[in-house]
This record gives sequence, C-alpha cells and structure tokens, in this order.
Amino acid sequence: MSSASECWKTPRNRARAKRSGTVSRPLFTISVRSNTATSSCKMTRSAADLASVSQAAIMKHRVIGIVTVLLMLITAFAAVRLDRDHVPVRVHQHATARQPDTGCTCDGTELCTHLPLILIETGGEDIPGEPMTTESGEEIGFTATSEGDTMLAASCAIMSDDTHNHHPSDQPDLESDILIRIRGNSSRYYEKKGYLLRLTSNDGSYRREGVMGMAPHYEWALHGPFLDKSLIRNYMWYNLAGEFMGYAPNVRFCELMINGEYKGLYVMTETITNGEDSRVNVSEPIEGMNKTGYVVRLDRGSSTALKNIDTFTHYAYRHFQQLDIQYPRSGDLSQTLADAIRHDFSAFEKSLYSFAVLIS
Repeated sequence: MSSASECWKTPRNRARAKRSGTVSRPLFTISVRSNTATSSCKMTRSAADLASVSQAAIMKHRVIGIVTVLLMLITAFAAVRLDRDHVPVRVHQHATARQPDTGCTCDGTELCTHLPLILIETGGEDIPGEPMTTESGEEIGFTATSEGDTMLAASCAIMSDDTHNHHPSDQPDLESDILIRIRGNSSRYYEKKGYLLRLTSNDGSYRREGVMGMAPHYEWALHGPFLDKSLIRNYMWYNLAGEFMGYAPNVRFCELMINGEYKGLYVMTETITNGEDSRVNVSEPIEGMNKTGYVVRLDRGSSTALKNIDTFTHYAYRHFQQLDIQYPRSGDLSQTLADAIRHDFSAFEKSLYSFAVLIS
C-alpha cells in the first residue's frame, strides 16, 4: 500500500517553514511506499516540468544550428565577394577552347587545326642541343650553333585566336624573335624533341608576352609527348595540381611546324623560374643569416658540386636521383647556406616519411 504526501509536510520541512514564517508550494513531491520491511521515498518531477525542460533544450539546439548555418553562409558570401577581383589564370583548355568538330571554311590545301599553331623559322640552321656521343655510345656533350652558342636565334609566329581554325598562312596573333634549343635529358634522344624558347626583342633583351592566354613571361617550354601515347599526362596533372597548389605550370595544347615541316602535337608549358620577374615568388637570402627561400630539383644533379645536396631520401635509398639547388644561384650560395637548405629539406622529407629521430 502506498500514500503520497508533499515534500514540505515532512517534520523537518515544517520546522524550517515555521522558523522562516513562510510556506511555499512544493517543487517536488515524494511518494511513500509502505511494506512489511521498510518505507521508501521517491522524489520525482512533474510531467509538465520535464516537458518544459525538454522543449527548452530542443529550442536551444535549434538556435545554435540556425546561427551556425547563418555564419557559414556569411563566410561563403564574403569569400565570393573577396574573390571577385581575382582573375583566374588556370584554364582547362579542353573544356573552354575551340572544339575539333567546330569546322572550317578553308579549301583544305594546307594544315588546318582548331588548336593554336606555332611556326618557327631557323633560317635552315639546326637547333642546338642534340646529344653527341662517342663510338661506344658515351655522351660527351651537346651540339651548338655555328657560332658556338647553346641557343639559336630564330623567329616565331603564334596563331591562337579561339574564334576560328588556324593555318600556316594566317596572320599571327604574336610574332617575336626567339632563342631556342633542345631541352631535356633522356628525352633529347627521342625522335620527337622538346624545346626551350625565350622571347627576345630586337636589342636581344628578353621580351615578356602572354602566350595562348597564359600570363606574360619570356621563357616557355614546348613539351613533345613521345613515350606518353595518350598525349595528356603532363597536361592533365599540371591542371589538377593547379587546382589546389599555390603554383603549378600553366599548359596549352598546340601544334608545331619548324621550317615548314610539321612536328606534331605539343604542350606549351610555363617553366619554373625564380628571381626577378619570376613565376615562383621565392624570398632572397638574408645577409648574415643562413635563411633563404629555395628551389630544388630532383634529376641528374648539377655540374656545380656545391649545388648538389645529399638529403634524407637519398642517403636512405628512397630514390637514386640527385637533388640539386636551383635557387639561390651560385653567386649567392655558400657552403653554410647549402648545408642549411639540406638540413631543412631533410626535415621535410623525414616528416613526409613519418621518420622519427630519437635523441638520447
């Protein structure tokens, strides 16, 4: 059998109420259950109180959710507003440029292409940079011009207007004197060569020009995909990298003719340059301190011993190529600075490979 009484009617609470001279309505009730052994009291909240607390909690979470969504929308709107003045330089040519099925009204008597077209004239002289080897096949150097230079003075015409197809007889969108040589290492031996171009003015100084919609510069690489039979590897990965990296070279497909001879499909590519008028913003060495921004290259190494650095991935046999310092240049590079770059880059490589060094 059970009976219920209000909490304030217990002897202790009645005494407290009598001393204070006030009697308030109870916030809680107790239920007294009697049996042959003991009596127990159970304190409970009323259903109305519990419902009120539950509704308050639900409302609190709703308000937090609404405020969070509003803050996210405001942040996104602000980011869009700040980005309006930014001119994008990453263009996916395959999606935005003239398509091959657009058609052309030409008579078909000469090359007709929907891609940009590059014409290079060397005056009949061979482009330097071909590998020279001994009878046993040992490489002993590269060919030079008739005057002994590593780069040949030539002329270049580029047709890149997306509103129509291009032909060798068209009026160029860009004409310039250039310096040109064959580029690459093992790729110099391929039938399809790659080329390094530098735009020049009449006085021989470098000339900064935008090429095929890419940002102005004087140095460009013509990559000739040879082993890559899909022809899209460099184009695809440079564009993917450009979507999330601070810098990745811009690229454009084009077709190339040299001295009237068709050379095939090429990829016009920004080269990675540093220093004044650079594409990569690298801080200069701080005088009196072993601190500098730097650019390193993983390849066959440099002919300058000071530039070659032996970092963690090399001495731990993670690769068998040579890392060399491209920037700072030789005139600004000391042994102490080279050691600092080696130590810094090794620390990065160890983090990349989750390699922990324990110092006792």
